[in-house]
Amino acid sequence: MTCFIENGPLGGAAISDLDVYRQQSLQGGLGFTEQKLIQIFEDFAVIEIRKMKEYPSDSSRFGVNGLLTALFQKKKVD
Repeated sequence: MTCFIENGPLGGAAISDLDVYRQQSLQGGLGFTEQKLIQIFEDFAVIEIRKMKEYPSDSSRFGVNGLLTALFQKKKVD
């Protein structure tokens, strides 16, 4: 997944889900920290959480400063 970094260069509002409903606004987009993602996806194993690598606009790859990228896997049930 890809998401805004909380209070990052692209925005990433540090508000709660409840605040979204109260204010009726995402304030441009919700931001997340590594810890918040781990909490939200607690039923999944973390493969990787990192800042997205930035690539030039003329690159064949997409990469922008200010985003987190994360990979999770469903936990195996014993």
